[in-house]
Amino acid sequence: MFTFNNSNMEFFKIITVLFTWVLFIIAMVYYNFILIRLNFIVNHMKNAIMTSVLSFALSFLIYSNFINFIFTSLTLLFIYWIFFDIGLNLKRGLPTSYIGRKSKLDIFLRKYAYGYNITFKVVAFILISIIYGLIR
Repeated sequence: MFTFNNSNMEFFKIITVLFTWVLFIIAMVYYNFILIRLNFIVNHMKNAIMTSVLSFALSFLIYSNFINFIFTSLTLLFIYWIFFDIGLNLKRGLPTSYIGRKSKLDIFLRKYAYGYNITFKVVAFILISIIYGLIR
């Protein structure tokens, strides 16, 4: 018979958080796609705040330890950063490495990672992971 123990609960929490996060990314891709198609201005600050708050809330469900909480939040944000841009670009029929023109982050990426923006994001995530491993 299947019984719930602490490790099973942790596993289900992580799966629930990842499932919720994937649904959130898909919803945000479609939401932003519709805004762009209707020629509305995308509020990048509102999106960033909403994404960060959800990231913190979901991380809190898994960890109460501050270092693990921060790393989990950053991991979720990096997952969002990588897959949201790829998803929105694919939905718009653009190359996956397309970089927008208006947001401050897009301007930064155009200047320092043009053509390699996905690689830049993955390398940044790996560096954060190494720092987490050293701290932990």
